[in-house]
Amino acid sequence: MVNGIGDKLKAIAYVFTKYPPKTDICALLTDIKVSKVDTNSSLRSNSAFMAVLTDMIEKTEEGAFVIDPIHDNPKKLIRMLKNMKGIHYPAECFRFSMSGETRATIEKHVQRDRLGISYAMKNKDNKLMSYYLNDLKILKDLINKYDVPQIYEQSISSANESISRYCAEVKEKFNRVMTSRDGLTVDDIRDYKACVEYLQEIQLTKEHLGLSLPSPKTLMQNVAFHLDERRRTLQEEGLDSPLIEIYLDNFRMLKTSFNELETDYRSCCDEFEKHFDNLVQTAREPILKNDFKQVAEIFTKISKSSHILKNHLCEQINNKHNDIVQLLLRHLNMFLNEIDPILAKNKLNKDDINILNSHIETLRSAKENYVLRQYISTYVEMLKTIVDVGKKHSMDNMPPVYTTDLNDIYDEFIAKIIQYFDGIVLRITKRFEESDNHALENIGELVEDMNVIRTIPEVESKT
Repeated sequence: MVNGIGDKLKAIAYVFTKYPPKTDICALLTDIKVSKVDTNSSLRSNSAFMAVLTDMIEKTEEGAFVIDPIHDNPKKLIRMLKNMKGIHYPAECFRFSMSGETRATIEKHVQRDRLGISYAMKNKDNKLMSYYLNDLKILKDLINKYDVPQIYEQSISSANESISRYCAEVKEKFNRVMTSRDGLTVDDIRDYKACVEYLQEIQLTKEHLGLSLPSPKTLMQNVAFHLDERRRTLQEEGLDSPLIEIYLDNFRMLKTSFNELETDYRSCCDEFEKHFDNLVQTAREPILKNDFKQVAEIFTKISKSSHILKNHLCEQINNKHNDIVQLLLRHLNMFLNEIDPILAKNKLNKDDINILNSHIETLRSAKENYVLRQYISTYVEMLKTIVDVGKKHSMDNMPPVYTTDLNDIYDEFIAKIIQYFDGIVLRITKRFEESDNHALENIGELVEDMNVIRTIPEVESKT
């Protein structure tokens, strides 16, 4: 244990404990030398051992220093040690001594720790890995030689590589799916969340793995980055793009597993709600200008966009969708109200007929647009169901709604004119029955009024 111990024997004292007071320690040591050492060539060849044993015998010839460490006064021992010559640079002199058997035991223990770390890494058992790393580090600190430090560093390096590789694989798969048209699956998110939780738990080993240990924050930052990057890419897409549906569905699934994404998800939905509102507003001007071809195109986009956004903005989407369709129906029903003052007249002039023809042309244009007609028909059927439910449950606070489709609005408009025409026929009949002096003259005027009304093609075909 001491390098060159033969030259340092003057700095060594021997103190014995637990020996009976009358025991001759020198004789015991001499007997050991004669009976066991002198007859053993291996022991005799150990010069350091022989030097110490001989020195012990010589220093106990006049009596050994025996002390009871609990009850005796240590002053005598301390005084003796103070008067002795010390060993200079003890760190260079003392060395660790270990038998082959002890070394084999330590190597076996180190091997057990190394295999335990590998097993824990394979099964992602962070507590078990922390246990084996702690155990190996304690052994390294106690025995900073042989292969212990090297195996400890190799285990650290292997663990870091394994963790980094695992995280890289999970991130690569996640990033690939995020940019695909397939969308995330439950399994994709479960695997990613498992990786985040694994990194959170493995921080227990940060004392060993150091700064190279990946942080769970990096995985969450990766999610936020790809969501934001994808959102910027989708700004060039229309709201009716399937890519937006995939993106929002991905976002919703992620925020369900990662609560910290809830605020970002709501913000994203608010942004798409504004886009949807802008789309809806573009239909107002074509409606008021009776540009039903463009109205049909916009309504088609609104319908597709509603389908895409409904799982994320259901109530908001339905309200805005309902408002714009009701605007169209209100606008078309307005023509029904506008002709009432005209048809209240006894005699229609050319301007009145022009107005009627213009309104008929507008309503015909609306109903003959197949896409728009089918769209409104589907909407009206759905709305009637909602209104019926409201009436059944006495929902008196429901706002008034229009539930007449385009064909019915057109037919009602024509029916009002036909009713006016029938009124003239009835008046002619009455004049014939009266047979006064002015009957023929009045009948002639009424017939002229009938002919004027029959210049309207829809009236001519029905009269």
